[in-house]
Amino acid sequence: METEEFTPKILAVDDKKENLFALEKVLNKLDVDVICATSGNEALRLLLENEFMLALLDVMMPEMDGFETASLIQEDEKTKHMPIIFVTASAASKEKDYIYRGYESGAVDYLMKPVDTEILLSKVSVFLDLYYQKREIERLREKAEKANLELKKMNNQMAEFVGIVAHDLRGPVSNISFICDLLEETPDDLKQYLPMLKSSAQTSQDLISDFLDIASLSSGKVEIEKQRTVVSVLISQAIDGVKFKIDKKKLNINNSATKPYDVIADPKRILQVLDNLLSNAIKFTSPGGIITVHAIEEDMGIKIKVSDTGVGIEPDIQPKLFLKNEKVSTQGTDGEPGIGFGLPLSQELITAHGSSIEVSSNPGEGSTFSFVLPVYVEEE
Repeated sequence: METEEFTPKILAVDDKKENLFALEKVLNKLDVDVICATSGNEALRLLLENEFMLALLDVMMPEMDGFETASLIQEDEKTKHMPIIFVTASAASKEKDYIYRGYESGAVDYLMKPVDTEILLSKVSVFLDLYYQKREIERLREKAEKANLELKKMNNQMAEFVGIVAHDLRGPVSNISFICDLLEETPDDLKQYLPMLKSSAQTSQDLISDFLDIASLSSGKVEIEKQRTVVSVLISQAIDGVKFKIDKKKLNINNSATKPYDVIADPKRILQVLDNLLSNAIKFTSPGGIITVHAIEEDMGIKIKVSDTGVGIEPDIQPKLFLKNEKVSTQGTDGEPGIGFGLPLSQELITAHGSSIEVSSNPGEGSTFSFVLPVYVEEE
């Protein structure tokens, strides 16, 4: 039952060394360490320095007998639950009195000298099993407490996350509702509101999609289907998907990722990450700015980099960008709305690929986001 390397200790106390030698020789048949003391005072000192599973305590000792020693052991919070077995050579006429005093002092069992070897091993084995069970129960309790604390932490994070999502949804949904009311109440030309309506609907859709993806990833329900994938093809597809945003904002994009590197990845999920990184670059780059995509071969794999000449990110903000329970979103250079969950989602997806997204940025000088994908190797 015990999984860690650990040898239980037994404290043997007797003023006669020959008795201790005999006890030690018998108990060495079990997987235990026997530590001996020749007096009650020495026993108490050893108890301060060690954790014992059991004490075998002689009754008749000079200075401090076994009963007094046991009473002092019971008074200490650290040792009061340690089992004590009294060992005595008392005369038959005193046996009942000694046994009564022994149990009164905290003993759990009694052995008469000369000690029968089989009985001693049998009794100690019982307490040894109980000790292992106690340690296993304690280990499981600590594990359960740790899991409970982690669960509470996750619940708190999810509660904060849901609160942020609800807050961000309120605005675009209110806009949609407002425009619907106008459509019902007036025959006037309302085409001027269509851009707001489309923007609000898209923001809500993106937010809900990101929220559901992060929730699924956190619960382990999203499967990453890795396969042989050509990086340059994925990057071209991602750029095509945001081309209308680039043209609308009058930005320039350089795609230097033209070499057909083969990697192991889930193309759908990597497209999702690239779309997010490119959309962020577009959002925070002013008209006339440049966005560049690189794919570089490194020792660890193929590094994909998305760089821009945008507004950059403050150093104190950068560590918070990928945290689900941190709200980091601002309007873009053209007033684009901020959602703030794309980067945490992207980090989760890249983590599932065995890598992580790194950011390098200086305010006013632009930003670079990068991650590495493993190279595809042909099986022999």
